[in-house]
Amino acid sequence: MFVEEFSRKSKSPVLMLVLAIFFPIQLILLGKIGLQIAFWFTLGGFGIWWFIEVCLAMKRTREFNEDVAKGIIRDMKIMS
Repeated sequence: MFVEEFSRKSKSPVLMLVLAIFFPIQLILLGKIGLQIAFWFTLGGFGIWWFIEVCLAMKRTREFNEDVAKGIIRDMKIMS
């Protein structure tokens, strides 16, 4: 049950990296909508923030997936 739920909710770090490079919407997909709006309004921090996001995309995705896994485990404990 955990594996099915995790595979449904988790994000691919490689896909998030590709999105960060070519079509920066990775922050929305990771649930950071306010940060994504600020990113767009500053035009990616005039390129500096964009470069930082490219470097951090895989790390942020791994952290997101860890949070998803913890949430699923917590929910499974509550249900049992």
